[in-house]
Amino acid sequence: MPSARRYRPRKGDVKELLEAVKKKFGESIFDEIGRDLEILKLETQVELIISEDKIIFFRKGGEIYPTLNNVDMFNLGRVTVDMGAVPYVASGADVMGPGVVSVDPGIKQGNIIKVVDERHEKSIAVGLALTASEDMVAPKGKVVKNIHHVGDKIWPLLEKG
Repeated sequence: MPSARRYRPRKGDVKELLEAVKKKFGESIFDEIGRDLEILKLETQVELIISEDKIIFFRKGGEIYPTLNNVDMFNLGRVTVDMGAVPYVASGADVMGPGVVSVDPGIKQGNIIKVVDERHEKSIAVGLALTASEDMVAPKGKVVKNIHHVGDKIWPLLEKG
């Protein structure tokens, strides 16, 4: 990855980043993140946020998302998909209503959620809810936009660090 650049952000930028994380994911995650942050800027306009040599979340299009290796640290709603949907979602496809088995109540449109498989309950994707939880088990249509999934360009970096 020749054009990746790793650097330490300025104190003001760290404070701003931590406040954004606190606002988006709550106080509990704020306490688990170290204050000595680094940023790995990738050529794909994605920034990986690193704490104590561990990639905790990433910023894409100005939005902050958790990484799959740490998604359970975050208090996110969960959408469970059937095993037929797993290979598609794990390859980057959006989640379609017919593949949804269950949904945590209280998910609102626009929430960041985790997608898990029904058999092992392993996280296979981080997504953006396109509908509220009560509308996700639907006969047709997209219900979750896939933001980060097993096998994407970020995934190999998570396995290393």
